Order: sequence, then C-alpha cells, then structure tokens
Amino acid sequence: MAGIVSIENLKGLGDIVPGISKGISDLANGIRTAITGVDTQKQADLLAKLTELDAAAQNAQTELDKVEAASSSKFVAGWRPFVGWICGCALGFQYIIRPLALWFASIAFHVNLAMPALDLSEMMPVLIGMLGLGTMRTVEKIQGAQGNH
Repeated sequence: MAGIVSIENLKGLGDIVPGISKGISDLANGIRTAITGVDTQKQADLLAKLTELDAAAQNAQTELDKVEAASSSKFVAGWRPFVGWICGCALGFQYIIRPLALWFASIAFHVNLAMPALDLSEMMPVLIGMLGLGTMRTVEKIQGAQGNH
C-alpha cells in the first residue's frame, strides 16, 4: 500500500493544482454569468473605474472651490454665502418669524393674519447639499478623509 502513494507520484501535482483551480474559477464565473447575465470581473472592473472617476470629479470640484474662494469678485466667491443667507432667511421666516407674527397678531390685535407659508421642498435639497449633509460627505468622514480638503 505504501508503494502506491509515493513522493514520485505526487511531484506533478504542483503543476496540475493551479490549472485545476483556475479552471474551476473560470467555470464558476461562467455559470454565474450564464445565470445572472453579469460577469463579476467586468462588474468589479466597472466599479473600480466608477470609483476612480468619482474621486477625479471630487478632486476637480475641490480645485474649482479653491479658485472660487480665492477670487475677489463677489459674483464668483460670494454666491455660496448668498445662497446660504437666502436659505437661512427662508428657514428663519418659515419657522420663527411667521409663527411668532401670527401668534402675536392673534393675541395683541385679535386678528388672524394671512401670512404666506413658504414651500421649502425645493430649497431644502440646496441647503442640505451646501451643508454637506449628503451621503458622500458621511462616507468621507467615516473613511477619515475630512482633513484632505
């Protein structure tokens, strides 16, 4: 029995095992592609390329932000503060000034004022984006990239 499994018989396995492993891996990817219609390697390559493009876009935006911030023109460097003040004023009116004015008018003058209510549904995405409350900013903080700007 000892003569059947000898070192001489096992020497060729070192060359065969990697080939078999690659064959099994290729077969598994082929089956996966046939079932799902998605090649996992292509999907991984596309995801890596997408991540690379997203990082390039973020770097380009950062460079643009630096140029805008360095400008002395209020039309270039001042648009973000302007939009921030508009959003802040709208929020202040909707949630502080308007309710207090309606309450004061009803108490002091026994009058029900008809003050317009602002529809903030179009403004909130702008404010949320300006404040960096989006998912990408959260991901940056989790990854510790907030100091890279």
